[in-house]
Amino acid sequence: MCISVVTRALRTSELLPLASFLSSEKNVEIIAVCVEKDSKFPGDVSLILERSGRLRAKVTGVRASHCDRILFLDADQFPEHGLFQE
Repeated sequence: MCISVVTRALRTSELLPLASFLSSEKNVEIIAVCVEKDSKFPGDVSLILERSGRLRAKVTGVRASHCDRILFLDADQFPEHGLFQE
């Protein structure tokens, strides 16, 4: 089961803890929508730079997704342990 995690932040540095937390999960695609890139970002994260509000960022993330299931998370949210297990 593939899950796309769509998240949004003003700067990429705000998403680093979440991206790091999710990097060990299998079958999880991370899509980050940010206004500006202010730090190095993991290569396994799909980074989309655009100036948009929450709704537009979600739409952008859904369009970029390659999975059947989508989970929206804020940059400071972390999924519960075991959420991505089949």
